Amino acid sequence: TSLSAGTGFACGVTTDGAAYCWMGGQTGQLGNGSTEFSSSPVPVSGGLTFLSVSAGGGAACGVAGASTAYCWGANDFGQLGAATTEPCGFACSTTPVVVSGNLSFGSVSAGGFHACGVAIDGTAYCWGRGTEGQLGNGDTSQQTIPQAVTGGLTFATLSAGGTHTCGVTTDHTAYCWGEGSEGRLGDGSTNQQATPQPVSGGLNFASISAGSTATCALSLDGRVYCWGSNDFGQLGDGTRSDRMTPVLVLGQP
Repeated sequence: TSLSAGTGFACGVTTDGAAYCWMGGQTGQLGNGSTEFSSSPVPVSGGLTFLSVSAGGGAACGVAGASTAYCWGANDFGQLGAATTEPCGFACSTTPVVVSGNLSFGSVSAGGFHACGVAIDGTAYCWGRGTEGQLGNGDTSQQTIPQAVTGGLTFATLSAGGTHTCGVTTDHTAYCWGEGSEGRLGDGSTNQQATPQPVSGGLNFASISAGSTATCALSLDGRVYCWGSNDFGQLGDGTRSDRMTPVLVLGQP
């Protein structure tokens, strides 16, 4: 029913809610109890029924059953959200562990070294590495348990990127926070931001995807806009110039 590609591995959820991951497993990110490579899908341990799964840098997260979030894989920055007080190496958990806080999530997104989720009430939470402000809680420290994103915003969806995070609120406004180099926050600057900043342009978005150094979003009228690093033409605007505000991907009406 869904797929997610991370750094060197991928995960998916089948129609019966079973999660599978494949490729690199050295940090336990396949969730099958081992750190072995697998060139074919292996089932995530625990017999959980997943609604969605997100593959990140060296860890993966998913929402299962009664809106409970689980993560597995690397935890060197607390990106599993399991209240670990000391980094436990590259394979902290080879099987799913519950994200702390007794929160009910609608969705989760695993980033480079952090993860974020939208709770059932629309509150956004992030955890893990925060040195670039990507947790959105006004701080730049590492956090091993979910931290509420500041601003009192109600989110419909979130996407954790490499060192930044973006989301769309229920009123279809896009916000980004974290590392701002190359304009990846879309707020017209290249500044680091530890709290949500509205994406420039006044556009209404349905969904958003934060990558390593760039961001793209789908507007309500079905058009795709991108911003941030463009050294490989990843913004799709026909140039290789970085953009600090949304540009329309070419080939659309």
